[in-house]
Amino acid sequence: MSEIISHKDLEVYNESMDLIEDVYRVTQLFPPEEKYGLSS
Repeated sequence: MSEIISHKDLEVYNESMDLIEDVYRVTQLFPPEEKYGLSS
């Protein structure tokens, strides 16, 4: 295992960034009223 210098070196960070990109991509397909429900 390599040395961890920042949080961006953590596998969990990189996996979570992949997940959030997928979530953003999927929510772009939602109708506007559903997007409001997610952000309020």
